[in-house]
Amino acid sequence: MNKTLERDPFFDNAKFILIVLVVIGHSIRPFINDNPFLGTIYNFLYSFHMPLFIMISGYFSKNFKRESYYRNAITRLLIPYLIFQTLYTLIDTFIYNPSSKLDFSLLTPYWSLWFLISLFFWRMLLPLFVQLKYPLLWAIAIGVLVGYFDDVGKFMSLSRTFVFFPFYLAGYYIQREHIRKLFTPWIRTTSITLFLFLFALFYFLLEIAQIPIDLDILRRSLYGSYSYGALYQLEWYAGLYRLLLYGISAFLSITFLSFIPRQQTFFTDMGQRTLYVYLLHGLVVRTLIAFGVDEKITTPLEQSFVILFAVLVGVLLATRSVQKIARPFVEPRIYWLFDRKS
Repeated sequence: MNKTLERDPFFDNAKFILIVLVVIGHSIRPFINDNPFLGTIYNFLYSFHMPLFIMISGYFSKNFKRESYYRNAITRLLIPYLIFQTLYTLIDTFIYNPSSKLDFSLLTPYWSLWFLISLFFWRMLLPLFVQLKYPLLWAIAIGVLVGYFDDVGKFMSLSRTFVFFPFYLAGYYIQREHIRKLFTPWIRTTSITLFLFLFALFYFLLEIAQIPIDLDILRRSLYGSYSYGALYQLEWYAGLYRLLLYGISAFLSITFLSFIPRQQTFFTDMGQRTLYVYLLHGLVVRTLIAFGVDEKITTPLEQSFVILFAVLVGVLLATRSVQKIARPFVEPRIYWLFDRKS
């Protein structure tokens, strides 16, 4: 086996922590306009947690020359996307919004399902880009240029696919030796200090000093699904803003890795079931919002406890019991679809 791809507790720990951050981000979203501290956490999370998660996904795509590469992309990404796109659309129409008409589309991902379809496209793009000279520079250039086209948006998650592809490609080129260099005592201490300092600076600038930045525009910039025109960035140099965000996201992603334990932990095993958390947590979060639970959580203390709730949801959905129940939907066995000779 390729030593680069051996199971490493570090990556399972990282994947679990990051997926919990995803649940936290989605859970605190209804409160970020009323609670400045949660608003800072939300904006700060979105500046690095998905780029880093995508980077790790790219790290584990070094096997694209295997015969099963494209088959796995279909069975583990495309089919679950079709299943959950249908499931979420039906639930949204008949439970969350019973007065609305059924609006079903496979081409516009529902809420967080964009990641599945984008990951499928990233896997398709990877074998093409690695044949280019300076592939990462090409990916960054495309990610910046796509923002100038208003027609590229949430359709088939094309905007996010191109905007976040540089992180996926960077993950592919990262080697284990690069990760090991982060764990020297000096680098680890410096990274953790810088990360916490930047969070405090972020909070100070946005909430205390109140620098003139439209927080809604900032958040939508971090989503990667909007053109510069939709963000009211009409200057010819608007792409420089995205380049700046690339740099911030990359720096925060690298420094955050210093937080990740390298040894086995109680949640290491859960890091192997992050797809279950990603696909299922929306059922919990969207259901609570649909029934107005968020409107009853009004005090800052109550809103802060939502973070603890999100952590518990992440832990619960990553258990083997949930895996056994949800496996037919998350990991459907459809090998009958393929020719056995292939």
